[in-house]
Amino acid sequence: MPDEDTNPAVTTDKRGGIPLYLISNVIEALVNKHGDAIFQILVERKNITNLR
Repeated sequence: MPDEDTNPAVTTDKRGGIPLYLISNVIEALVNKHGDAIFQILVERKNITNLR
């Protein structure tokens, strides 16, 4: 029906343990994979010593 809002399915693609110098390559691969469907790309820096 025209009055109903249709939202696309939300897809989350998480990648972990990526070195800083490879982030641009990973973002490029995500853009090539998902195309115009990308709404947001979030990059978080975590201290590896805290994860052990």
